[in-house]
Amino acid sequence: MIKIGIIGSDNSHALAFSKICNLPDKNGNYEYDDVRIEAIFGFNDAPEHTAQVAKEGNIPFVAKSADELFGKVDAVMVVCRDGKYHLEHILPFLEKGYPVWIDKPIVVSREDAKALYEAANKH
Repeated sequence: MIKIGIIGSDNSHALAFSKICNLPDKNGNYEYDDVRIEAIFGFNDAPEHTAQVAKEGNIPFVAKSADELFGKVDAVMVVCRDGKYHLEHILPFLEKGYPVWIDKPIVVSREDAKALYEAANKH
């Protein structure tokens, strides 16, 4: 089972990805048998909204910090509505060798794009 953590709950994509991975269809089948969203960190959202996303998306763990995802998940998705938050949250995971997926907009500046490119190539 591949366990994924989501960073950012303000975007509707957090719930959409959770439903795709965590909720079976009417016949009890999962879109992906071997993938689950196991944790979410909604740093840029109201705690009650993050909790609601977790409940509706069947996400078992709501983290209080991104660091709490280390060791609980195998990969990370960053889905913040504002791309200015993506780099700061994804870099620690890249540096530790975690597979990452970044929602659009990936970043919002050339400097961040260059830093992301360099980190991805390095790690």
